[in-house]
Amino acid sequence: MPRPKSLNDLGAPGAEGGLNQHAYQQIRRRILDGELRPSSPLSEHQLAVTLQLSRTPVREALKRLEKEGLVRSIPSRGTFITELTAHDILEIYQVRECLESLAARIAAEQMSPSDIQAPYVLDYLWTPCSQKPVACRAVREDRCDDYPQP
Repeated sequence: MPRPKSLNDLGAPGAEGGLNQHAYQQIRRRILDGELRPSSPLSEHQLAVTLQLSRTPVREALKRLEKEGLVRSIPSRGTFITELTAHDILEIYQVRECLESLAARIAAEQMSPSDIQAPYVLDYLWTPCSQKPVACRAVREDRCDDYPQP
């Protein structure tokens, strides 16, 4: 018979795993929201005070964030928020471009002829790239004129 889940298994705030998870989520959110700036040093002590936790969950959270690449630890110097390089940003957009293209292809394959003729689809297809909400490759390369207009 399986053992019932305890509060520790559920990550309750009072549980050690729950405190680690809480610290991880809070620090990660602050990095992604820009509250903690790229290249900024991270002090375990200051984060522990800010999050009202001991240093152990903060230390564990920083280790996890380092494995994910959001922070980097330099021996004898400290832990710093990772700064994205131009190469990193380019890779992100290349992956995004591939995923969005795949999603569009799959959606198009699922559309019926009447779906394709729907006014919103035609409006989107004929809207200049520069006016679409999501940047497309043509805009980045200034090639919107390559696409036929009605």
